[in-house]
Amino acid sequence: MASGDATVTNGKATWAYTTPSENNQGYLVTATGGDGTHAETAIDASTSWTRFPRMGFLSHFKPAAPEGTDGHTTYEAFLFQKPQDYIDKLSRDYHINALQYYDWQYRHEQPVATGDLENKWPLWYQNTYASKKTITDYVTDAKNANMGSLAYSMAYSANDGYDTNTIKDDWRLREDNGSYWVHDLAGGSAVTFTIDAGQGGTFTFTTLYARQDSDPASHQMILDVGKTGQQKLIKYVHFDATGSDYTWKDMTETLELTPGTHTISFWSLTTRITRPSTSTASPSVSSTRTPSSSRTRRSRRTARTTWSSATTVACSTTSSS
Repeated sequence: MASGDATVTNGKATWAYTTPSENNQGYLVTATGGDGTHAETAIDASTSWTRFPRMGFLSHFKPAAPEGTDGHTTYEAFLFQKPQDYIDKLSRDYHINALQYYDWQYRHEQPVATGDLENKWPLWYQNTYASKKTITDYVTDAKNANMGSLAYSMAYSANDGYDTNTIKDDWRLREDNGSYWVHDLAGGSAVTFTIDAGQGGTFTFTTLYARQDSDPASHQMILDVGKTGQQKLIKYVHFDATGSDYTWKDMTETLELTPGTHTISFWSLTTRITRPSTSTASPSVSSTRTPSSSRTRRSRRTARTTWSSATTVACSTTSSS
């Protein structure tokens, strides 16, 4: 229908062409180089992606690595590309015009986390997390490229600990005997400790663990924030080999806790948890706020449980004035 010479700048050929006014048409573009080589691509001249949808999906929503950190081993390789880079490649190279944001949301009753979790909320399906800014950048960049953004949500499931004020009990599926129908989609479970924070304040949470060999998994350390359905990802932890089941290592984390009872969980999506016969179903740690004249006070009780057949985990807390 038309031809012309392209302008080459820094090895990139640019040719401006205005398609005919007829909507919902496709055009073949052939580029021939001076040495006789050629390449082909296509143009979809449609005002809406819904006419000829070509679906792709996004599955990572972490923040991009900071500028100037290219190749730094602290960051996973895919984080050196910004959302704009991915949108450009999907649109230009693969002609994708609609994106499904796969398993992006925080919780079913609260898709986007707020507060401390806004740019780092845990995802249910593996040891990873999402950022509101990254998702927002994807949506903005996709819109500028005339691509559709589709939010994926499982209509048939909800996270454990969901907000019963939002998700009604009578919505749940039940077995013939009236019990809840439950299916562990992630295939894993957690070791959970309970902390009595009293009037609240600063607490140092010490985790002790022992195992003969190195644990290959990374575990989410998650703190509930005192509200139904609200969680905070503290960090990812890895249990190194200590040499034996009786040789202990520890790791500490300082946390600001609101008054009342909280839980801290170590989640694993690849390992089953077994508990010693002496352990209760919900191991607990109690801690008491100290008077202002005292610096710290160690909790009197320590909870212990076993993670798989190889890892023993225990914890204690220290409260600070």
